[in-house]
Amino acid sequence: MNRTRLHAASAVLAAAVVASGCVSKGAYEKLGAEKNQEIDALQRQLGGLQEQVQSLQKQKTLLEQRISALEQQKTHLLAICR
Repeated sequence: MNRTRLHAASAVLAAAVVASGCVSKGAYEKLGAEKNQEIDALQRQLGGLQEQVQSLQKQKTLLEQRISALEQQKTHLLAICR
């Protein structure tokens, strides 16, 4: 008799564990849709950041060219002043 109770209790416990680990299809799909939206938002953000990087790289190149031109002018002016 105790063994029968133990088996029944074990079966109930096992069923509770299995049932609590399951997710409904609707909840799963909702979570999937939310994650897809999050992925889309992150991809858009990544695209914007990549554009910013390109823009900053162009600015850096232009500033480096300007520095080079100013250094050449400085060298020229120092040579004239001597």
